[in-house]
This record gives sequence, structure tokens and C-alpha cells, in this order.
Amino acid sequence: MKEKEFDISVRNLLEDAEMPVSPKVWKGVSASIAPRKVLVPFWAYAMAGVAAAAAVAVGVFLHRPADNVIPEGRALVAEAPVINAAPVEATVAVPITKQIERLPASAIAKAEPRIAAVQDIIPVSSVMEETSAKEEAVRREVTAPVKGSFPVEASIEDDNAAMNQLAFSQKKTKKGFSLSATGDIQNKARQSFARNGFMVPAVKQVATEQGIYNATPEVAFGMPVAFGIGLNYQFSERVYVGTGIRYSWFSRTFVGDYYDEDLFPYENRDIDNFQHWIGIPLNIYYDLISSRYWHFHTFAGAGAEFLLSNNYRVHHTPQDVTYKDKTTYPPLFSVGAGVGVEFKMSNTVGVFFDPSFRYYLNASKAPRSIRTVQPFCVDIEAGLRFYL
Repeated sequence: MKEKEFDISVRNLLEDAEMPVSPKVWKGVSASIAPRKVLVPFWAYAMAGVAAAAAVAVGVFLHRPADNVIPEGRALVAEAPVINAAPVEATVAVPITKQIERLPASAIAKAEPRIAAVQDIIPVSSVMEETSAKEEAVRREVTAPVKGSFPVEASIEDDNAAMNQLAFSQKKTKKGFSLSATGDIQNKARQSFARNGFMVPAVKQVATEQGIYNATPEVAFGMPVAFGIGLNYQFSERVYVGTGIRYSWFSRTFVGDYYDEDLFPYENRDIDNFQHWIGIPLNIYYDLISSRYWHFHTFAGAGAEFLLSNNYRVHHTPQDVTYKDKTTYPPLFSVGAGVGVEFKMSNTVGVFFDPSFRYYLNASKAPRSIRTVQPFCVDIEAGLRFYL
């Protein structure tokens, strides 16, 4: 059998080959070819006839049977046009042995010399092995489990444990020291008295030495403020302690008498009092909920504060008088507890906000201030923390 007869036999075998088409595709095709009422001019029919004749001529010229001999080194594969083909996800090449099995026995006998020559160049077994290996690789890639995936079925206890472990694994804070710069204010819920309604002491004190006498209830208390620096040490993922140095400032305004042996007594004068304290706090912190970017904590602790100065300014015309109280006072002790939150802006810097309740134990032994009048107060502290 000649080569063109062999080609014709292969084409005849594949003549009725077709693939099923999805109903969605047919629906789209039907919609696109639906008849439309369009008026076509006569010259369009003429041009269409010329184009059809040209297409037939080109097709006859290009698709005439080839008399060439198949070059050595190429596999013999029959190609047939696919009609109404739908898109498929993957195409697997049919081995040449499958194509040969579909041919008649007479065609196979006459084509054996040619097939043998092709097999010498590209063994059929190697083509089949390569195709099987590719199919197996695709199958393994599709069915391979996703790395790091969680089991489909898990108990609530497993979920909670996994969430806690994930939260603390994302926390970048390491065990060690950290520095903090803080500022805080305390409330002054006590109501102030009007200047015109101050009360005069029932029994007036007699001045015996320099000082302030016959003080009336305060006209106003200033807002207590404090600033400080701290040093924290973290023992574990949840527990750390903090200490440092904190400066506090208190003020009040009242009406009273000032006596000085070198000056005339000043009676019923407006007097301002300013107190400066230095304190050492000690707190223990415990993280309740923590993650990489923030953590919610609770804390409790105590503090000791020492009076640096207690100054008075007596308003008088033409010049105010300044008086410094040199009395020695014991340290002022306090206890407190609260909750707070810290937001991590980076691995080394965080901003925190720690409101708390504080009670001063021996406020009655300190010079008069908002603390002695109101020993239980609310302390609001905020600042920056730097991790070393």
C-alpha cells in the first residue's frame, strides 16, 4: 500500500470521531446563529461568492495529498479535525501502538517496515513510560494534602489549645529587660469651695513661730500629675515585674494666715501650696491574652513615696512671699491593682495604657493634699515601653 493509501485509511478510521458537547455550549451556539432580519445589498452576495471561490481554490492547493516520504526520526501520528469540541482540562496523547491496533490487519502488515524504522528512533515503550509518569505526577499533585492544614474534625479543646499556642508563638517579645517612659494623672473628685464661702476656723491658732496658721477648706485642688521611667523584667511568656522612679506633683489653694517674726502677720491671704514627691513603685504583671501585636494584662503592686519639698506662696501686695516647710514627714505607702493593654508598634517598641485603683495607707501623716483628703483614688498611667 502506498503512503497516500495508508493516510486515507487512517483518515477514514477517524472520519466519524466526535466528542460530546456540553448543553451550555450548544445553547450559546444556537443564540449566536439565531436568524436576524438584516437587509443585505446585492454587492455583498457577489463579494461572498468571490470569497468562497477563492477559499475553495486555496483549500485544494494546500490540502492535496503529499507524495513526500516521512522524514526519519518522526513518529507517525494521524491528525483529524475535531468538530464542536468543548474545552477540556487536560489532553493525553494516544500512544502510537493504540493507533496501529485500530488499523486493518492488511494495513499493519504493509506498514511494519516503516513502524520498525520509527521504533528504532523513538521506542514505543519509552513513549508509554513517559506518558504514564506524567499522568502519575499530575495525580499526585492534585491529591497531595496541603501542608500545615488542620484536621477536618477537631474537638473544642483542640481548637482552644491550638489558638493559645498560635497566639503565644506569634508573640515576638523575648524574656529579658525592657525600659518604659510613663506619665499618669489621678482623679480629684472632691468638690472645691467657692472663694466667697470659705469657713473661718472656730478657734484661731496663735502664731508662735514661722508658718501657716488658721487654714480654711481648700478653694481648689490641682490635678495630680506624675512622670517616670521604669525597668521591667520578664520571667516567662506571661509573668514579669516592673519597678522604677516616679516624680509626682500636687497643688492646692486655700485661705489662711502666715506669720513671720521679721514681717507683719499676713491674715486671710490666698495661699498656694506645692508638693513634690519622688516614688519607687513595684508591680507584678500577668498577661491574660497575648499576641504578636498586642496583649491584655492585669497587675498589682505597692509603692513608697518620699517628700522632696513642701512650698507655700502667700499672695500679698506689692510682692508675694514664699515659705518653705522644713518639717520631716515619713514615707507615704500605697497599694494598687488594675488592668491594662499594650499595643506593639514593632518588635522593640510598644505603647501601653494602665488604669488602676490605688489606696494610700498612711495619708494622715503626710502634709495636707488631695491624698490626705481622698486616700482612695483612680490612677491612669500611659507610656512607651522599649524592649532590649
